[in-house]
Amino acid sequence: MKDGIKDMQLSQVSFRQMPATLKVLLALAVSALVVTSGGCGTTTETPLPSLVSPGSSSLTQEQQKLAIQELNKKKATHEQDAIRYIEQSR
Repeated sequence: MKDGIKDMQLSQVSFRQMPATLKVLLALAVSALVVTSGGCGTTTETPLPSLVSPGSSSLTQEQQKLAIQELNKKKATHEQDAIRYIEQSR
């Protein structure tokens, strides 16, 4: 069987020498690869929602300072508040 495909190395087998079923399987595999990779390049058509509501406005400098001060106060007492809450829930 030196003339058969079984004795040849894969690099020596040409497309013409392949059996028909192998050609069909190879064509199916290549087309499946093309179809599955085709979806990778598409972009989404749905626009992302805006994070800012249309009627909202930016905070003024004074409002920003007040908000930061309030957060700093909460930060300073957060641990004690958490301990108190845990103690009360027992």
